[in-house]
Amino acid sequence: MRLEWLLTISIVAIVSISFSLKLKNSHTKNSSFSKELEFVDTTFTQVDTAHMLNQTYATYGIRYRDGVLNMRNIKYHNDSIKYLYAKNGKLVKDFIYLDNDVFMKDRNGSEYRTQHAYYNQKDKILYIVSPFTISRGKNIFRGDKLVYNTYLKDISAKKIVGIFYTPQK
Repeated sequence: MRLEWLLTISIVAIVSISFSLKLKNSHTKNSSFSKELEFVDTTFTQVDTAHMLNQTYATYGIRYRDGVLNMRNIKYHNDSIKYLYAKNGKLVKDFIYLDNDVFMKDRNGSEYRTQHAYYNQKDKILYIVSPFTISRGKNIFRGDKLVYNTYLKDISAKKIVGIFYTPQK
């Protein structure tokens, strides 16, 4: 009789312990994976009813559900920018954030080089936020930060050092 009671208590203890434990699969993660789109060698063209607004090409990219589009080897152009390249880019709403070997050539022939910049597509303003170099022909300018309205061709910069050649008379 003692053995029966001992077995009954043991069975009840094992059953109650097994119901109180939460079984968890260690291989599944409870993460909010938010990748919406992944692409390779893709061109995005933004148009309105009259004409093309801009084109963006990337060799690789991922768009997340929060609307952020991360891209590699980005190439961008519009009516005021002939080329805009960067090794890494991120599109967040109207802003393109550019990093690593950023290069821009405007329609006037000026070339801009830096490591970090961002471009406001709506206002057509390029913000260079790291040391930069501008060259146009023999003219070379260097500085720390720059704001360039590509539509109005208006530039403001900080800590500029430059070599500027004037036409001979």
